[in-house]
Amino acid sequence: MLGVGFLDSLNRKPVTVSGVTVKGLGSDSVLYNNASVSAIYLPLHTTKDSTNYAISFKNGESVINDTISVFHKQEPQFVSPACGCVPIFKVDSFKVKNPGGLYKTIELYSPEVINVEQNINVKIYF
Repeated sequence: MLGVGFLDSLNRKPVTVSGVTVKGLGSDSVLYNNASVSAIYLPLHTTKDSTNYAISFKNGESVINDTISVFHKQEPQFVSPACGCVPIFKVDSFKVKNPGGLYKTIELYSPEVINVEQNINVKIYF
């Protein structure tokens, strides 16, 4: 899973964002529904070189909608005869449709997506 952490732009510490909804584009999956989170974890396509998500945030009474696009490559890594292969992803780039409005800065922090729980790959500063 691609880890996306939300941080305060002034002190660079995690911040909880309320009313987060994330849906996979091109599928009917809802990954987060009106959640209060300081990070989100997003699955990446194993058969495509990009994965897209619709994301929305509640800001008071209004809702801010955006699109996240992740461009990546997959390299299968052999684990063992019993486990077989696991996908290791390398993120080439990360884009949002509306930068500069809600977000102060977006940083691709760790481009290698490995099967480590709670790993943050992208940092979004509010």
